[in-house]
Amino acid sequence: MILSTKPTKAKITVSVDADLLEMVDSFVQNSKEGSVSRSSVFEQALQLWKRELRDNFDEHYYAQNAEALKDSSWTALTTESAKHIWRE
Repeated sequence: MILSTKPTKAKITVSVDADLLEMVDSFVQNSKEGSVSRSSVFEQALQLWKRELRDNFDEHYYAQNAEALKDSSWTALTTESAKHIWRE
């Protein structure tokens, strides 16, 4: 068995609006779950942003390719391609 030494998360530094950070800190402090941190709040926000981008892309794609999507082989191919693009 080969163990990966690559960290699963990358550490970054960002600058954010002070009011936004205050809201995040308040949420973290008032959270009943001890596992909530600034990092987890920002990570969840980025995941939601990523989902919104994907949904917007999908909506645009399906609107532009409505006729082609009626073909089942095309649908299967694009579904597999999308899985690789979004890695989900």
